[in-house]
Amino acid sequence: MLNTSISLIITTYNRSSLLKRAIDSVYNCEFDEIIVVNDGSTEEETIKIDQILNNYPRIKSIKHDKNYGLAYARNTGIRTSESVWVTFLDDDDYYIDNPVKDLKEFIIKNSKADIIHYKIRNKNVGGHIIDWGYESFTLKELVENNRLSGSSLLKKQVWETLNGYKNIPYEDWEFWIRAKECGFTFVYYPKIFYYRETSFDGLELKTDQKISALEWKKTYCSHLNFNVKKNKDIAIGISTFLRDDSLFKLIDSILKYLPEFKMYIADGGRESEKKNLIYNNLKKQGHCPEYIAFDSGISKTRKILKERCKEQFLVYMEDDFEATPKTNLYKLKEILDENSDLGVVGGNLERYPVTGAYSYFLERLEDKIIYFPLDYLLNKKLVYWNTTSKGSKFLRADIVSDFTMWRKEVPNIFDENVKTIEHTDVYLLVKTKTKYKVAFCPETEIRHAHNTNESQEYNQFRGRREELEYLKKYWKVSDFYQLKSHQLRAIENQSICESKLETCEKIENIAPVEVNSLKSDHENCIKIITELQKNKITFFLIKNSCLDAIFKRNLKLPLQIEVRNIDIKQTLEKSIDKKNLEIEIDSASKLLKTCDINNIKVNVPCPVVAYLEKTFNKSWKELQQ
Repeated sequence: MLNTSISLIITTYNRSSLLKRAIDSVYNCEFDEIIVVNDGSTEEETIKIDQILNNYPRIKSIKHDKNYGLAYARNTGIRTSESVWVTFLDDDDYYIDNPVKDLKEFIIKNSKADIIHYKIRNKNVGGHIIDWGYESFTLKELVENNRLSGSSLLKKQVWETLNGYKNIPYEDWEFWIRAKECGFTFVYYPKIFYYRETSFDGLELKTDQKISALEWKKTYCSHLNFNVKKNKDIAIGISTFLRDDSLFKLIDSILKYLPEFKMYIADGGRESEKKNLIYNNLKKQGHCPEYIAFDSGISKTRKILKERCKEQFLVYMEDDFEATPKTNLYKLKEILDENSDLGVVGGNLERYPVTGAYSYFLERLEDKIIYFPLDYLLNKKLVYWNTTSKGSKFLRADIVSDFTMWRKEVPNIFDENVKTIEHTDVYLLVKTKTKYKVAFCPETEIRHAHNTNESQEYNQFRGRREELEYLKKYWKVSDFYQLKSHQLRAIENQSICESKLETCEKIENIAPVEVNSLKSDHENCIKIITELQKNKITFFLIKNSCLDAIFKRNLKLPLQIEVRNIDIKQTLEKSIDKKNLEIEIDSASKLLKTCDINNIKVNVPCPVVAYLEKTFNKSWKELQQ
């Protein structure tokens, strides 16, 4: 039997004098539940509201800690409701008839209805009474002018599909437009039971509704223009899997802020009525959403998107992103247009440092793959920014975020065996299997929603790490290491004076030596160096070095002896035998480049050499000079 349960939600703010009239008009109606949402009224008003509610035991009450606005209050009420249908009553309005029994019969007769709307009796500012509302309307007509009351009856499922009301002016009008746009069924109910008195204070003015209808449409509904000319060069590719709520928010943000770009959506999740409505509407607008095999994995999904895309540039977005006014795709294209060696440019993630959430320097050391953030090095002023002819900044990196623009001609290298942890893998493939390089642009950004309330099913699939062993075997390494800036800084800032010289397992016969007095005690310094040389032990002089943190503390590479926080120049000048002195800041001997400065052999790790060469656009030989 069709479920016809209805919840009535009454929203109130600092109008206790009117609230009782509203409640009295509906309390004896056959609603399945009545919910009152107090949207942060003052303490004095809240006391009065609570006293009123004490006389109505069937009513559920909720209080916000502050005044958020009408849309927020309605969302709270719907979220709390337990019925299939919901409707609203403002605290300054009231019912002039009991419609509930008749409405439930109407629902049964119109089983395909999603939204039931009706005329309301409205007393306007001049005191004139008119019955307002339209029996039918097209989407175009609805966009031109609001056609139905905000108190209309709707299925809770419609609210869930559209991710609720937005806290903006005319939130109900915008909500109806989205509902019409997605193909929900509106049905007109012919009887009048709702009485509205126009007022100038109260909850609805929280969102500053003094904006004109024309200004409102320009601000909030520009994405509804179906005649927006699509960009012929740039398209957006969205990979999605079991995160439908986040996906809907992303789609809505793209339609609002990036309406001229065609969307390709590869959905490896499950079909649903909600998505089918939205996807069908997107197809009418020229977009290309499609379902692919369940659990295809991120790499295969992106491979499919690249194959489907007909445009010259494809921008990858994850389903938990949201476009903002700062999401400028033209800057990314500008960088690719002016730098033929670049194949991928990544943008910034909002709320992260301007050096990018995932802008990494990546290298292979012996049997390990290591990557660490460029912002750590940028803070040390080891890099400079490149600029385009129009002044857009970019930086050559190795790994960037998942908000990226790819040239169409970059080989489709995504490895279908990697379903979840593809990030390092795909950039290693770009680095080793293509002629293209990667860059990062801080001047365009997207919001990363970081939803912590993912479904159990999603977390089950996303938490897999089986392909890690596959990647180790494929790249012939024992492990991958990702170090973040704060970890490196914490390690680098640790007090070294409290530590001891550490010995490798192979040289256990050498006792640890205290380093407390190395900076100030010249004789002790020479004594230690002499002892190390006599035993033919390689030692390391490192001052303020991120490499120490990377190679020694985190990766547990087999360093033999370490002396840190010594001024290298001063130590060299005072050392006994300069010709035999070796300076190393990395024990990965197979990946070192050597130079001689004043007969002193200096070994520098290849990753550092490569990075400096790229940064200053000079060869290692030129850098030594």
